[in-house]
Amino acid sequence: MPLHAGLELPKVFTPHMVLQRGMAVPVYAAAAPGETVAVKSRDLTKSATSGQVGKWCVKLDALAAGGPDVLTIGDKIIEDVLVGDVWIGSGQSNTDMPVSAYAGDDPAPAAAAKEHYPKIRLMSRLWRQGCAVGPGREPLWAIIMMPATGRGAVGPSPVPGNEARWFKGNLHTHSLWSDGDDYPEMIADWYKRNGYQFLGISDHNVLQQGQRWLELKPPAEGKSATPQNGGGVALEQYLGRFGPDWVEQRESSGKTAIRLKPLAEYRSLLEEPGRFLMISSEEITSSWKRPKTETAPAAGGPVHMNVTNPRDFIPPVGGDSALSVMQRTIDAVLAQRAKTGQPMFPHLNHPNFGWGVTAEELMQLRGEQFFEIYNGHPGVHNDGDATHLGTDEMWDAILTRRIAELHLPLMFCMAVDDAHAYHGMKLGQSNPGRGWVMVRAKNLTAESIITAMEAGDFYASSGVTLADVKRGGNQLEVEIHAEPGVTYLTKFIGTRIGYDAASQLLLRPEGEAAGATVPHRRYSKEVGAVLAEVPGSHASYTMHGDELYVRAKIISSKPKPNASVAKEVECAWTQPLAGTAK
Repeated sequence: MPLHAGLELPKVFTPHMVLQRGMAVPVYAAAAPGETVAVKSRDLTKSATSGQVGKWCVKLDALAAGGPDVLTIGDKIIEDVLVGDVWIGSGQSNTDMPVSAYAGDDPAPAAAAKEHYPKIRLMSRLWRQGCAVGPGREPLWAIIMMPATGRGAVGPSPVPGNEARWFKGNLHTHSLWSDGDDYPEMIADWYKRNGYQFLGISDHNVLQQGQRWLELKPPAEGKSATPQNGGGVALEQYLGRFGPDWVEQRESSGKTAIRLKPLAEYRSLLEEPGRFLMISSEEITSSWKRPKTETAPAAGGPVHMNVTNPRDFIPPVGGDSALSVMQRTIDAVLAQRAKTGQPMFPHLNHPNFGWGVTAEELMQLRGEQFFEIYNGHPGVHNDGDATHLGTDEMWDAILTRRIAELHLPLMFCMAVDDAHAYHGMKLGQSNPGRGWVMVRAKNLTAESIITAMEAGDFYASSGVTLADVKRGGNQLEVEIHAEPGVTYLTKFIGTRIGYDAASQLLLRPEGEAAGATVPHRRYSKEVGAVLAEVPGSHASYTMHGDELYVRAKIISSKPKPNASVAKEVECAWTQPLAGTAK
């Protein structure tokens, strides 16, 4: 049985590579002498045995243009491979000059810089990296996010006039630093390869700082399909992606431990200016608990809040209500921001997880602008149930009362993954790639991202992409990046002045322990009413002057791939536009 212990690929074999269509493509590498290596692409499988010097080569049959595909070479998996035309350019050092250096006053490069070309790949700086066998730390191939600029740079170019552009990011996910099942480098690499520009890995009650060793334990009996936490396939893929020189292991008393790299150490592997950014994050995981009294039963529930871009660890706090726990946590974040001068913000995670937080508590918070309207974990009840509000309904109650009664700022919505499971994408697992934010910022830095989000210049998505959002004056307008064969309906939702403020306390279902959670309240249909519905890829709403606010929810007909719950379709949510009515 081949172990592929000595399999080393040339640097040209990396994710995003392009194979020449219509010709037999050579695949080659170094391996242990006498080792048999299989190469698979689409439905083709070829194998070869390395000679005494450890070299081997196979030729894949001619492939038709298409992809993305997966190319498997031994135990190495190369994802996002296209088959098409490969063009090679060579020359003196001036071939490394960016187009912008020759553009002068030509507006064409500036216009092109706003476009993305996900199926055009650039094999960069071959003259610097060589094509020798060896794992190499810098991928040779890259997706062209924008035209190449700067000496040898691949990725977004500086935007003329410091114009803002869209960045895709996720600010809630987990790694082996807490209860995720993969290494943070592997997780960040997945997001980068899948078109994200920024990521915050928010492990429970820990910052990825200092020394941390993960002791590998045998898989639980009866769960043979589930790899040991950090071992099995997770460790194999980690070694395959980053190599044994990067992956640190130690043995003691017959037990193996793997060193978990801190963010400050591994970010250099993945970050690229203008293309991919890692942001420090922590999920402050707390709960509230109220003891039984003579007049009320005991009650309690979870309260989880993320802090984006903290400098120092923030410990969880307790309290006798969700409101007190949330406010104390927010105050701690804002105190660190004031003390350090470092931009950071808190947001409330999955309010319906464990039914721990109500709209009435969330609406009272001061210093808090964000909550999760969509969370990709299958156990967070985004849609509520018969006796609990869904997050859309909660948001409308929050916005209405914050504007009309509490005189507090707007609250913005976010979509996140909350991923824990990276090995096996399926319904019922908390997988990556389900929810994200699209932020219109001037620079790909934590400071710029936070500034834009605090101004509400972003939208939340579970799959729908917006080409543009205009939110200002008395008009909210969206332009949808429409997919062929998909239909779209934009609902403009808001509350008008003089709304019916009545609400009804929802009764607990039979069998639920009395007082186990705080019951929800349902508001009248005038709170969060549908003010207009517009089909198609362009929709706008002009305020009439009696709206407290208006927001847009875009619902597509496209079933969500790898959905968190059954029958889910792709959606997007804009931030609300406040009216002049009070």
